[in-house]
Amino acid sequence: MVNDRGSIKWSSLMLPEHVEQLKELLDKEKIEQEPILSEDAMEELNYQLFEAINQYKEVQITIYHNNYLQTKVGVVTALSVHNATIQFEEKNTDSSMLFLIKQIKRLHVMD
Repeated sequence: MVNDRGSIKWSSLMLPEHVEQLKELLDKEKIEQEPILSEDAMEELNYQLFEAINQYKEVQITIYHNNYLQTKVGVVTALSVHNATIQFEEKNTDSSMLFLIKQIKRLHVMD
């Protein structure tokens, strides 16, 4: 069986500028497009959000931040309709985060 090292074997023949350009291209490929929610999906998300807040249930939340989807598990502790934000405490950490409601792309209430 041939042991192919991929691009590693060519890296010594590449100029630093080429390596930098290749890295930038790979980073651009990883960027995710922001999902657009339908009205039905937004309505369901709002329902689940209010259920999670009123019953203080743990949720799995997926947000779109810095061109990437991030999934976190925790509890929604506050909702500001005026600012369109939620306060979120991540599970197993002491960190509290503030998200814009429009950043939320998926929300699953844990049982």
